[in-house]
Amino acid sequence: MPKNGGATLNHRPIQMQPSISIVIPVKNRIALLEETLRSVEAQSIADWEAVLVDDGCDEAERIFLAALPLRDPRYRLIQRSGPRGGGSVARNQGLHAATADYILFLDSDDCLAPLCLERRLAAVDAHPEADFWVFPCQEFAITPGDRAVMVGAMPQDDDDLNRFLLVDIPWITCSVLWKRAALHRLGGWNETLACWQDWNLHLRACIAGLPYWKADGPPDCFLRRGDHDRIGGAVQSVENMRSRALALQDILDCLDRHGTWTPWRKKTARTLSFLVASRLAARGERQAARALWARCRRGGVVSSWGYAAGRLGLSASALRRLPLLRRLRWSRMQRYLPGSWGRVNTATARKQQRHPDRSGAQGTP
Repeated sequence: MPKNGGATLNHRPIQMQPSISIVIPVKNRIALLEETLRSVEAQSIADWEAVLVDDGCDEAERIFLAALPLRDPRYRLIQRSGPRGGGSVARNQGLHAATADYILFLDSDDCLAPLCLERRLAAVDAHPEADFWVFPCQEFAITPGDRAVMVGAMPQDDDDLNRFLLVDIPWITCSVLWKRAALHRLGGWNETLACWQDWNLHLRACIAGLPYWKADGPPDCFLRRGDHDRIGGAVQSVENMRSRALALQDILDCLDRHGTWTPWRKKTARTLSFLVASRLAARGERQAARALWARCRRGGVVSSWGYAAGRLGLSASALRRLPLLRRLRWSRMQRYLPGSWGRVNTATARKQQRHPDRSGAQGTP
């Protein structure tokens, strides 16, 4: 049963301290935010608070936000402080302001099913040993339920750490209910990242060995897929490519600290690192590309020979930017790179990560 009996909205009193804090970063999305907030207000339980973090809203949205506590006293507004902005900064400051023991991060364009919070509190009571709980999520375009596409299937027997390394995402931001104390142990969100923010946080939680529980059944949250801008910004922008490199270096450091490397994970990490580094080099970001690849060498993820071959590949990626050399076939250079570096076949790799002894991965080349 949900915490405190699980009564419905009409019978369950609002407590002085809410059971769940919903942290929502906000920046110039009034129309989408209104739909998100309606899904929060429609919850079957009443003891929640929503902490909305102003991450640089325009005047019209600030007026809208200022009226929310009058509409419902469970809304709390905070202004993001400090010179740095972005979703991770806003979430960390919202986490600091939250008062509940359990935290749900919700983007300002996504929605919750009416039974979402009730279902999640029931999971807390049924599995109190977990540090976080993961729930199914479904995509939508205009109205929740208008697409029968799940976000990252969650087979119970998959190694989720390996799936995250493949960027085969098992779950996303709004899929997770966190223990507040667990987030503090992790150090919260990485505030240097413009994208791959939730990938980084969830992968760090898996690497650290935090216990968690995954739910089956229908989705209780919905991810909007459309033409609007998401918090992460343009997917292939130079800023986001730099962010991916930083996120990867953070994960390599985390794997080192916890000693959770396997031959398969080293192979996957160097493949992903080379892919990101080569894309950086192709955009003229040679220094960032070389820094990421050098980090792989320092950590023993790639051998001396593999490192030298990778440097050659990064130089070829950078040369592709020159008009005279665009006529050179990139496939000719790829034949000199070890294995399938720079190309991740997710379907094949997922089969291999279930049976790493049969994957052919024998450690660093």
